[in-house]
Amino acid sequence: MNWLCVIYSVKENKFHSSVPIFGGLNLTAGFLLLLPKSYLWLSFLGLFIDYGSLPMLIGLVIFLIKEKINKCDK
Repeated sequence: MNWLCVIYSVKENKFHSSVPIFGGLNLTAGFLLLLPKSYLWLSFLGLFIDYGSLPMLIGLVIFLIKEKINKCDK
């Protein structure tokens, strides 16, 4: 779903915003349903493949690193 926003943005030369987490959770749920039990750990790749979730996850990692650094300084 979020990759369609990218395609429409390029195609129409207008910005279409993506929805964080929504597409990633759908991909993860789809992977959980379709993958065999031995590959269920791969289902979390849906959050990283999704265009809308990726910037949010990167920002979360940066935030957590800054918080860890701030707590270590005190």
